[in-house]
Amino acid sequence: MKNSVKRSWKAYFLEFIMLFLAVSLGFMADNFREKTSERNKEKEYIQSMIEDVEEDRTNIKEVININTQRIQSLDSLLVRCFNFRDTNREKLELNIYFAQVLMHPEFFAPAELTIQQLKNAGGMRLIKSKESINEIIRYDTKLKKIASQQLYYENYQNMAIAMGTKIFNIHKLLFAIRNPNNSLTPNSFELLDKDKSKLKKFGNNVAMYKGIIEYYVVLLKEMHKQGEGLIQTLKNEYDLK
Repeated sequence: MKNSVKRSWKAYFLEFIMLFLAVSLGFMADNFREKTSERNKEKEYIQSMIEDVEEDRTNIKEVININTQRIQSLDSLLVRCFNFRDTNREKLELNIYFAQVLMHPEFFAPAELTIQQLKNAGGMRLIKSKESINEIIRYDTKLKKIASQQLYYENYQNMAIAMGTKIFNIHKLLFAIRNPNNSLTPNSFELLDKDKSKLKKFGNNVAMYKGIIEYYVVLLKEMHKQGEGLIQTLKNEYDLK
């Protein structure tokens, strides 16, 4: 009878140990699967981030080129505003370069889906590399600075347009832009106001506008370089090619 009781306690203890081990191993297996899933998700975020930044860098180069051309046209507009001699040729050239003021800005639109997911879906906690997190945060900060500069860009453009509508015949200018194949002669355009002092005031406004674009280009170049650094950091930290 005693042996039977002892065997029952041994069997009970053994069952308890087996159950404990089963639960512990199950918990460890779940924890391992969760960690593995998080590591895979982390690498997916990193790879997606690299692709977004590479796309950004391609777009930035194009936006820099277009805005650099606009700066050159605004330079030509400034020269004619401050050295106006009221010739038909100068009036035509003033209108041609003023068209650059009217054109909608070429802005940088970042591919920020991944960075938004990291910030809004709690994905940032999956990134274990502190250096990578720091670089991503710096990149995001630069994106915000560029977005802020774009607001200045639009505001100064609107001010230049508002002042320009008092000097240029917008109706004729827009007709010429929409119908570029029409033959234009130097006397095709008459200024609404040929007061040289007003042209110089307009030139001052354009100079401010040009300065805003120049700084915008500077920020874009910094962004392009920072993107290169971010990509290199992510590849190094996660052993990616």
